[in-house]
Amino acid sequence: MKADKPMKLVPKLRFPEFQDGDEWVVESLGSICNLYQPKPLSASAMQQDGPYIVYGANGVIGRHNRYNHKDCKVIVGCRGTCGEVHRTHPRSWITNNAMVVESKDNRIDENFIFYSLEGTDLSSLVTGGAQPQITCTGFSPFLFVFPECNEQQKIAACLGSLDNLIATESRKLEALREHKQGLMQQLFPQPGETVPRLRFPEFSELGAWKKTTIGNMGEVITGSTPSTSRKDFYGGDFMFVSPADISDSRFVEETKTTLTKEGFEKCRPIKKNSVLFVCIGSTIGKVAQCSRSCATNQQINSLMASPAYVADFAYYLLERESVRIARLAGKQAVPIINKNSFANVKVTVPMLDEQQRIADCLSSLYARLAIQVQKISALKTHKQGLLQKLFPSL
Repeated sequence: MKADKPMKLVPKLRFPEFQDGDEWVVESLGSICNLYQPKPLSASAMQQDGPYIVYGANGVIGRHNRYNHKDCKVIVGCRGTCGEVHRTHPRSWITNNAMVVESKDNRIDENFIFYSLEGTDLSSLVTGGAQPQITCTGFSPFLFVFPECNEQQKIAACLGSLDNLIATESRKLEALREHKQGLMQQLFPQPGETVPRLRFPEFSELGAWKKTTIGNMGEVITGSTPSTSRKDFYGGDFMFVSPADISDSRFVEETKTTLTKEGFEKCRPIKKNSVLFVCIGSTIGKVAQCSRSCATNQQINSLMASPAYVADFAYYLLERESVRIARLAGKQAVPIINKNSFANVKVTVPMLDEQQRIADCLSSLYARLAIQVQKISALKTHKQGLLQKLFPSL
C-alpha cells in the first residue's frame, strides 16, 4: 500500500489565478513583524472632544488631543480583553493595552495580516490569572501562514470590499434607527403636553389624549423563578425570560432558559404580545414583547394590555417612556422599580383606533429595521465563512 501524500498547505477556497500557485509559507510572526505595546495613557488624560481616537484592548475607548501613530496599524488586545483584532484610523493614540503588529518584511501585506489574525482564535496565547494578557514573548513564536504578495492583496481586497459593504449597510441601519427615534418623538406628546406634534389626519379633530397609568392599561405581573433545585422544572418548551434575553430586537423569540409544563405551572403566565419591562438591575429600562406565551423572572414586570388598549401600542409607549421610568429607580446599589411604582406611572394615550394606527405605522418601520439587521448579520456570517476558507489551517 502506498503512503498517502502529505496535504499541501493551501486554503480550501482559492482564486482561479492562484489555483496552481505555490504552497503557502509558514514562519513565526516575530520573524516577519515588529510586535510592541505603545506607551500608556491614563483615563484622566483623555478628552471627550479630542480630535484623535484612542484605542485600547477592545477597540475605541475615547479621544485625546495628541496621537502617537500617524499611520493605520493592526492591533491585538493584549491586556484584560485579549485577542480582539482591530485596524486603527490614521493619526490615533494606541495604548499599552493593545499590541501593534507591524510588518517588517516586504513579502507581507499589512491588510492581509489584519484579516489573517481576525480569522484566527488567539485564546491559546492568553496567560495570567487576575489580569489576562498576551505578551510579545508569547506572541512572537505564533505560526503565521502566507502566500506570495499578489495573492495576499487579492484576499485582503476581497474581504475589504465585504467590510465596506457591511459598513454601508450598518450606516443604513443607523439612519433607520435615527428616523425611528425622530418619528416616535413626533407621534407621542412631549413631556407636559397631551397632543402629539405629528398626527394622522383622521384623528386631528379628536383633541387631547387622555391621562391614565400603566396599571390602568391592563394587568401588571411581576415574574418569579421556580425552584432551581427541581430539575424537572427546567429544559422544556416554555420560554423563561430574564433581562439577558431582551436585546435590541422588539420580540423575544427564544430564551437561554426554558421551563417544562410543571415548571411553567409554578409561574405567573404571560400572554403572547405582552410588554416585558426590566425593573431591577443594571439593565433597568429594557423593553420587549414576547412572541408567544411565556414566564419571566422577578426582574421583569409585564403588562398584559386589556381590550381597551392595543398591545403593540403599549410596547411603543413603554419604549418611548423607558428612560423616564428607569429614573424612578434613583441611585442605589441595586436599582429597582417595584410593581406598584411601575403600575402607577402616568402616561397619556389616544383612543383605540389611533393607538392601532400609530402601532401599524411604527411596526412597518420596525419590520424594515429587522430586515436590515438580518441583512447585516447574513453578511457577517458570510465573512466568517470566507475567513475560514480563504486561509489554510495548520
